[in-house]
Amino acid sequence: MKNLNVKKVSIDILMDIIGGILIAIGTYNFAAASEFPMVGFNGIGLILYHLFGMPIGTVAFVLNIPVAIACFKILGRDFFIRSIRTIVITSVIMDLVAPRFPVYEGDLMLSAICTGVLSGLGYALIYMRDSSTGGTDFIMLSIKRVFPAPVIRKDFVCHGISGDCCRNGFRIKEYRRADLWDDYQFYPFHHGG
Repeated sequence: MKNLNVKKVSIDILMDIIGGILIAIGTYNFAAASEFPMVGFNGIGLILYHLFGMPIGTVAFVLNIPVAIACFKILGRDFFIRSIRTIVITSVIMDLVAPRFPVYEGDLMLSAICTGVLSGLGYALIYMRDSSTGGTDFIMLSIKRVFPAPVIRKDFVCHGISGDCCRNGFRIKEYRRADLWDDYQFYPFHHGG
C-alpha cells in the first residue's frame, strides 16, 4: 500500500512539474511577451508584471492564500493539499524556469494559439490528477459544493466576466483590432457576412 502511495504522489508531482512548465511557458513566454491579457490570478499577475515588474508566479501564489484558506473546509483536506503543492510548483516554475526560455516575439495570432494550447495542456495534466492551480477553480468548486448545479454554468460566470474584459482588451502594437481580424480571414464572420 505504501508503494502505491509513493508511486501516486510521484506521478502527481511529475504531472505538476510538466503542467507547470507548460502553463508557465504559455503565460510568460507567449502571453506576457505579446502583451495579451489573461483571466484569473495569473492574469492579475500578468497585469502587475507589466505595470510594476512583479513576478507573475509570486503574485498568483500570494493571491491564492486567502482564497485557499476560505475554501479549505468546503473543498476538503486531500484536494487542498494536492492543490497547494500544485500552486507552489507552478508559481516557482513561472518565476524561475520560464524566464530562462526564449520569449516569442513573432506573429500575434500564433502567439495566442501557443498560449492557449500550452496552457490548456498544462491545466489538463493537473486536473487529470485531481488537483488545481487555485484561484477561480477554488471559488467555482466551492460554489458548486454549496449550491449544486452544473459546473459549466459556474465556470462560465467565473471566467466569462474576466474573459470578456480580456477579449476586448487586447493591446496590439502594429494592428488595429479590425485589421488583425481581417488579416486572419475572419472578416466575413466578424462583420456578419
